[in-house]
Amino acid sequence: MPGAVWALCALFGVLLATSSVAAPLFLAPDEFVHADLALRLADDPHYPAHDGRRTAAAVKRVAIPYFTGDVRDPDKAAADAPSKAGRADIDALGGSQDDPGGGFNQQPQHPPLYYQSMALVLRAERAVVPGSSPPALVTEVGVLRIANAALVVLLPLAAWATAHRLGARRGPATTAAALVLVVPQLTHIGSTVNNDNLLTALSAALAVLLAGVVRGDRRARTAALVGLVAGLALLTKAFAVLLLPWIALAYLVAARRRARAGDASTADDHAAPVVAGCDVRTVVTGAASGVVAALVSGWWWVGNKVREGSFAPSLEGTLVPTQPGFSPDVGFFARRFGAFFTERFWGWFGLYSARIPLVVVAVATVALVVVVAVGLWRPAPRLRRTDLLVGLVPVATLGAFVVQHAWSLYARSGQTPFIQGRYLFAVLVPLVVVAASGVARLAGRWALPAALAAALVLQAIGYATMLDGFWGGPGEGLRGELRALVAWSPWPGEALAVGAVLGALVAVAALVVVGREVASATPTDDGVEPSRPEAGAEGSRPRRGDR
Repeated sequence: MPGAVWALCALFGVLLATSSVAAPLFLAPDEFVHADLALRLADDPHYPAHDGRRTAAAVKRVAIPYFTGDVRDPDKAAADAPSKAGRADIDALGGSQDDPGGGFNQQPQHPPLYYQSMALVLRAERAVVPGSSPPALVTEVGVLRIANAALVVLLPLAAWATAHRLGARRGPATTAAALVLVVPQLTHIGSTVNNDNLLTALSAALAVLLAGVVRGDRRARTAALVGLVAGLALLTKAFAVLLLPWIALAYLVAARRRARAGDASTADDHAAPVVAGCDVRTVVTGAASGVVAALVSGWWWVGNKVREGSFAPSLEGTLVPTQPGFSPDVGFFARRFGAFFTERFWGWFGLYSARIPLVVVAVATVALVVVVAVGLWRPAPRLRRTDLLVGLVPVATLGAFVVQHAWSLYARSGQTPFIQGRYLFAVLVPLVVVAASGVARLAGRWALPAALAAALVLQAIGYATMLDGFWGGPGEGLRGELRALVAWSPWPGEALAVGAVLGALVAVAALVVVGREVASATPTDDGVEPSRPEAGAEGSRPRRGDR
């Protein structure tokens, strides 16, 4: 494994840590209710019913100052920040119990794995921090942000491993790792309290496993791991059900290849049969992974059906009420969806008050579409178009589900919730692998530096957008914005200063390592030489069983 991959993970970690303090607490999407449920479970591990949690008064009391003013243009000044010395822990604020007069916390409609994991983090933190009282509530939210960053920090490694297992050469595989850093919204969501982060991490692990499956790995151990990861994903978010067709297709492609290769009668197979053009052993192995997933997660979904009468009960009907007589406008919905989904994929931060410029979103979107199209049309050497298409299946199914569900909510309510580009982060790894194939074809040996340069530019724009949109009073400039950020941060100013220095050193070291990777690359590493077609890639003469 190239050292540059670990360097990219370290650089991503620095970006996540920076983003965790660049965005105000509680203003990330639904962060205050995500944190509220984790705080409650840290005190009482009993998981509430889907409609059984009311946000704690203590959480609302601490969060209110962050919401004060115009949430669409917060610009928080240092002078308005609550005193760091006066910050109280959740017990001193009245505890984590339900506030009967408070609003619904809808997060218990999700499976419990993410929230119980975050509660475990809080219990561990409280066990190691001296004293009988927990740390200040805002500090605990800061700790949860760090825990969420830890969930996604290895995404570049997952992207590299997926590309590598699919057969990509060193250059395109490392480029895939670098492309993870290109999306500022991923850095923002990944450094805040959000259940999307655990699903993203588990889906990335699944991408690595399925890359091996589609290339012929039909070991029972791999199937067990696929089932385990899929089951854990199903215990994180209902979206994970959309990963199941991806698993099935990966095993189906592998089964057909195995049958076509004519290896069904080898000694290790004991003449395994072929049915309907598929190797039966591979199909059975894939089915076994589904059984494991059901054993891991089925108790939650069946329990919901028994208790609530629905596999996935929710508060959507209460929070997004039907508007009698409303007539939906298809044109309006299409325009709204296209704009919001794309912009919220790249960078609408907080409660959408800090937004990356539209021209940047447009350029980034066009570039992504182009490199994905090129990556499919002319895959980098040793990559197969079929394998890349298998990786795009969950992107398509998840995107289609978001369209369908957002439309159903709009058609009955006139509102447009659920249009969230961040939902694609769960399948970002296979997407960047295809994109890396296209970048390698277009840029050759400059693919890695081009991807890294794009990432640094977009991340810089993202941070500038957050500083300008969240911090400092009118006319205070950069110095006033930084003072406000420090004043509102859950961490002491001294800790932020030390962290900034260490982060800068790590970032520079990471860039040096990546630079050496670029300088030492050979034409074979780059994946563009020699010019003759590579065996196994569509468009060239395939080896037996490759199609």
